[in-house]
Amino acid sequence: MPTLGDICKACAKVPAVLTVVGDIRLGESPCLLCAPCWRNMGPPRGEDAGAGDGGAAGETSQGMGG
Repeated sequence: MPTLGDICKACAKVPAVLTVVGDIRLGESPCLLCAPCWRNMGPPRGEDAGAGDGGAAGETSQGMGG
């Protein structure tokens, strides 16, 4: 789960609120993202989705207890 002060890896402007695991589009796993960047990316499709791994299944919202 991102900690207070972790910045979004996509826009590098706002705090990250999601930890995305196994999404090859991001270039690293886990990857910390803000909600607007994840929403703009949309869910993984086709080969990016893998075998059910990654994408939204790997996200954890900050403040939800993990």
